[in-house]
Amino acid sequence: MDKVCACGCGRPVKLNRTYLRGHCWRGRHHSEDEKKRISDSEHGKYVSKESKEKNAEAHRGKVYSEETRLKKSLSLKRYYSVAINRTKAGHTQTAEEKEKRSKSMKSFYATPEGIATKMQSSLKRRGTKRSEETRRKLSENKKEYYSNPLHPKSPSIFKEGHPCLLEHHSEETKKILSDIHKGELNPCWNGGSSFLPYPTTFNDELKRRIRERDSYICQLCSNPTRLRIHHIDCIKENCSPENLITLCNGCNGKVNKDRSYWTNHFRSKLQLQEAI
Repeated sequence: MDKVCACGCGRPVKLNRTYLRGHCWRGRHHSEDEKKRISDSEHGKYVSKESKEKNAEAHRGKVYSEETRLKKSLSLKRYYSVAINRTKAGHTQTAEEKEKRSKSMKSFYATPEGIATKMQSSLKRRGTKRSEETRRKLSENKKEYYSNPLHPKSPSIFKEGHPCLLEHHSEETKKILSDIHKGELNPCWNGGSSFLPYPTTFNDELKRRIRERDSYICQLCSNPTRLRIHHIDCIKENCSPENLITLCNGCNGKVNKDRSYWTNHFRSKLQLQEAI
C-alpha cells in the first residue's frame, strides 16, 4: 500500500517522507513567537515580478465567503491598530514607489478589463446605505482631494488642460463605455421618456411667456444665455405654467439626476415667487 501524507489530504508521498511539501503545517496554529519570527523573516524580502504575477493570477476572480472576509477584516484591523504597522504600511513609501503604483493602476483601468471591473464595483455599491461616520469620512477625503491645486482632478489643472483630457479611447473601449451607460443602466433613465414627442401645447408662445415670467435668466445659476424650458416633474404632457421653469442648457442637463430633489426645489421656488 502506498504511503500517504500525514496531514490527512490522502495524497501519496515518497517512502522516506511523512508530509508533502508545505503540508506539515496544515491544521496547526503558530504561536505568537513563531508568527513574529516568520513575519520578520519575510519583511523586506524581494519578490520577483514573475512571482507577483503568479500570485495575482492565482487569486484573481476568487470569491471569499462572508466568514473568510470577516476574518481577514478583523486580522487587518488588529494589525493596523499598532502605530508602527500603520507607519510601515502607509507613510514610508518613496516618491518612486508611489509613482510606480500610480502608473500601474492607471494602465490597468485604461484597459477594457479595468473599465469593466470599475463599473462592476460601482454597480455593487449602488444603493448601499452608508453610516453617518462613513459619510463624514468620505466628505472629508473629498474636500482634501479637491483642495490641492496640484491634484490631477483639481479644477485649476483642468482649466490649464490636463494631459488626461488629450487621451483617445480605442473603439473597443468606446463601445464598452457606451454599453454600460445605455438604457436602464444609465442613472438618468426615465423609462424612455426622451423618445416621446412633446404635445402641441408646448409651443413657442408658451415658452416665451415662461421666459418672460422668469426674467429671461436661468433660475438656478442666473445665466441669461442658451435658455431652455424645463418640465419640473419630467412629464412632457404636463405643460401647465406651474410645471415649467427656465434653465440654461448646462443646468437643464444637471437636473436630470436626483429628480425628486430638483422637483421639490423648483416647486418650492415657484411657490415662494407667487407668494411674493
